[in-house]
Amino acid sequence: MTGSEDKAIYQFEVESGRLSQVFDGHAGGVISLALNANDDHLFSGAGDCVVMEWDTSIGAYIRTFEAHTGPVTCISLWENDMFTGIDIIYGTLIHGTLTLILM
Repeated sequence: MTGSEDKAIYQFEVESGRLSQVFDGHAGGVISLALNANDDHLFSGAGDCVVMEWDTSIGAYIRTFEAHTGPVTCISLWENDMFTGIDIIYGTLIHGTLTLILM
């Protein structure tokens, strides 16, 4: 899986390098990605300040999580919880926010 400033997420087959799916829906560049333990749900954070959930088995959008006021730069999954974070950089100082989203 890869994500970038083009606002899309690309899933490739590792052995062949062939593009197998495209997940499209963010309004900002994709910054962070996380797969659940079964690899059937993908969570993506982006410059649009939201996290989107996707079903990787069929390539479908599931839902959007809205909690941040800045780009979502990190996502971590643990059991039924999702931790997301943002970094706001001012000069050399970094201010961050970590949010727990109950799924």
